[in-house]
Amino acid sequence: MPITLLERIALRPSRWILFLLPFIVFIVLLIWFIPAAEKEGTVSYDSEAGSFTITFSEPLPDAAWTMDVSYEDGRDVRSILSGAAITLSSDKRTVTIVNEKLINLHDGVYDLDVTSPTQEAHHLRFQVTDHVDSSDDTWRMVVAILFFVVVGGFLVARRIIFGKSAGWSWNKRI
Repeated sequence: MPITLLERIALRPSRWILFLLPFIVFIVLLIWFIPAAEKEGTVSYDSEAGSFTITFSEPLPDAAWTMDVSYEDGRDVRSILSGAAITLSSDKRTVTIVNEKLINLHDGVYDLDVTSPTQEAHHLRFQVTDHVDSSDDTWRMVVAILFFVVVGGFLVARRIIFGKSAGWSWNKRI
């Protein structure tokens, strides 16, 4: 009476972990890196000039636009700039604000509110950090983390399947 592959796996439930671990890791990474919903705009910050430049995905209608800048420090929200006039580009997609209060902002999350009395307000969040990772640095970190997760998962799965006799060495073959 031959035993099929699924019956053998069912007889040793610990093999399911070894079988499903790569799929679980792949799904978690896939969910982690799926792009979020389309952003309202992109923000760039020049700390030396004290300026924010926002590029919106849609052109802004003609209106008297102002910007409020506030800082969230974990306990409360502190206003840095309120009702400051902004410059709208000719294509009406790019907004620029330059103010001395925006020079060398501390690291943290800043809320930018572009408002007008007659139009819908636009709210953006921007994080200021001293260290900016290049895309190469980010991919290297992802590959390194993925490597350690896979190797660690493999060792834990071996330990579960073979018990204490497997130890933590690579000597025993699967």
